[in-house]
Amino acid sequence: MAGDAFIVTCTRRFSAGCSAPGSGKRLSPSKLVISGELLTLEQVRRAANVFLETIDLPRPQRRRKYEQELQHQRYHQRRNATASRAHHKTRLKKLRDLGIDPDQIKSVFPKQPPC
Repeated sequence: MAGDAFIVTCTRRFSAGCSAPGSGKRLSPSKLVISGELLTLEQVRRAANVFLETIDLPRPQRRRKYEQELQHQRYHQRRNATASRAHHKTRLKKLRDLGIDPDQIKSVFPKQPPC
């Protein structure tokens, strides 16, 4: 399934993240991050919370809350994409400084976790 979008999960001592494609486009995982089309676990949690918190509100109030959360999500997706591009650029420079040509590195797709 090379080229298919998949879920990337990373756990660290103080945080856990899960990213999932925000659209059905077929992009490489790195292009998904840079494009800002991935949702973090926190973004999914926030969206679910807004849905649950507003389920019994009148439609105009729900829409207002959804729009507020959507603006929040878009802001953070933009920031995450910008940070990803900056980290990518820094990593490429560090590799080149070490005499490594990133375009010559063999690419290996990570194994998908068993479901």
